Amino acid sequence: MAGVLALIAGWVLLLVLAVAALLAYWLTARFVGPGAAQVASAAAGGAAFLGHIFPVWLGFKGGKGVATFFGVLLAVAWPVGLAAGATWIAVALMARFSSLAGLTAALLAPLYAWLFHAGDPVIVMAAAMTVLIFIRHRENIRRLLRGEEPKISFGRKPPEPAQPMGHNGGPPMEGA
Repeated sequence: MAGVLALIAGWVLLLVLAVAALLAYWLTARFVGPGAAQVASAAAGGAAFLGHIFPVWLGFKGGKGVATFFGVLLAVAWPVGLAAGATWIAVALMARFSSLAGLTAALLAPLYAWLFHAGDPVIVMAAAMTVLIFIRHRENIRRLLRGEEPKISFGRKPPEPAQPMGHNGGPPMEGA
């Protein structure tokens, strides 16, 4: 049950961050006009991202930025956000590592921005956010390389550790 609640809380957080990024985008586009909207909205999205990972009220110690990254991409260039989100889902389902899924989605986002002709400001913003996501995930990367990163359980109970077996596949002999 706790896993389901955590999953719901994660989706609610993603939705809140996406709506906040959308609001920043729409307000920026409304006040600067259509000609400068792309540059200004990319800057506003980048500022929202920086504010999330380096919040002043928490002593500049915030999150790792992946949820805000998706929210910003969905607001500024929704096809790029959808492609990055689909990448996260695919990697998470295959590898069951949330950090690896986020890093892969971030790494591919600038390429998606280029492929979808999102414009230079969006490509630059996506690349800058990717660099910061990798910096914020240094410990996760180390754990992945050591094989110590926790996997996503998707609400399933983790498997029990294997019991030691004797030479014939049965239980080990006592005192041997």
